[in-house]
Amino acid sequence: FRRVLFRSNPAPVPQVADANPSADGKVYLWHRDTGQLVHVLEGHGGGSVNAVAWNRKHPGMFASASDDRTVRVWGFPPK
Repeated sequence: FRRVLFRSNPAPVPQVADANPSADGKVYLWHRDTGQLVHVLEGHGGGSVNAVAWNRKHPGMFASASDDRTVRVWGFPPK
């Protein structure tokens, strides 16, 4: 048995409600108004994605940290 703690915070991007870490190594983006899955981001290797944090100065940018010992930086194109 292994205890896993996932950390996430609300997205500052109007169309995205949250970016959720997961046990399958992916990051899930959800639409703020509909609750529908918007996109699945793949880029981490094996293991869980344990945390997602949004960049306060650049609202379309966030980072995810995983059991594969990597931090990935993701972003939305500027409008």
